[in-house]
Amino acid sequence: AAQKCADPVLSQPEFIRAFLTSVLADTAGFAGVECLRRTVGIAKIAEFDRLSAPKRAAMEQALMKAGIALMEQKDAFRSQDDFLRFLDSITV
Repeated sequence: AAQKCADPVLSQPEFIRAFLTSVLADTAGFAGVECLRRTVGIAKIAEFDRLSAPKRAAMEQALMKAGIALMEQKDAFRSQDDFLRFLDSITV
């Protein structure tokens, strides 16, 4: 796809890498917002209703912590591996 680009600046590997890193940061931040919205907003996660109150509270707390961390640390993600390591680190 980069070879078909009319603007030579847009086909430079450095630009592509910076652009994709920016997209990953935006994605992480948006995922954090969605974590919070689905925990405290009207559009709750239906599957949480099937859990016992203590388990649901633990899941909601973990999701809120993850959401806040995603928003605060969105610029720290440099690759999909960074993002996947973050997801693997979430514990309930």
